[in-house]
Amino acid sequence: MISGLSGLFVASSLVFLAVINREFLLAFTSKDTAATYNRKWFSGIRDGDHESKSQVFGVHPVYRKSFEKEICEWTMNGWERFEQEQPAWFTERWIDSMPNNTIPYKYCVKYCTRRRRGGKRRDGIR
Repeated sequence: MISGLSGLFVASSLVFLAVINREFLLAFTSKDTAATYNRKWFSGIRDGDHESKSQVFGVHPVYRKSFEKEICEWTMNGWERFEQEQPAWFTERWIDSMPNNTIPYKYCVKYCTRRRRGGKRRDGIR
């Protein structure tokens, strides 16, 4: 029975390695945590690609906590441009996903007033 189960394990492991997407093979050997992976991902995005960087607010807050300072710098430095250009990703839903400390104060006041009427809090706590 032990030999049969060991053989089945080896065979299924070989099949798994044969059909896995090669891009994900390093995920089994990487020592990155979700937080360090997301930090590397955010830092690796070129400076002008604001649409890709805007996706950082889709990452769970616990995983972006370690690089919140970089996120704040990016949003604070680009907010005026975002307000003027109004890119497709710059939506109310996206702004709602942001913590208060990532929005410049004068805009935080503007958006917090609108949210307060709707009964939502900016930090996600109700």
